[in-house]
Amino acid sequence: MATPYLSVVIPVYNESDNLQLLYDRLTKALDALDKTFEIIFTNDGSRDNSLEMLNNLFRARSPSSTICLTDIWEVKNRIKCQMKKVRLF
Repeated sequence: MATPYLSVVIPVYNESDNLQLLYDRLTKALDALDKTFEIIFTNDGSRDNSLEMLNNLFRARSPSSTICLTDIWEVKNRIKCQMKKVRLF
């Protein structure tokens, strides 16, 4: 995959009730830009079925990716990991 024009990073913690609507609205808005993009959801140790929902959403659409982080990491390391993913460091 070529380097996307835009990267969107969204932390997720127990958001299974909101993910479908967020994903639908976000992809609609990003598609309208007519630019390449990626959506990076960081599952921050959710205890609901957020990760399962994200994986199901992404099976249908390739420019998106899921990053699963364990709750062992410190907040600082989580942010640093996200920024490296979007190539800011």
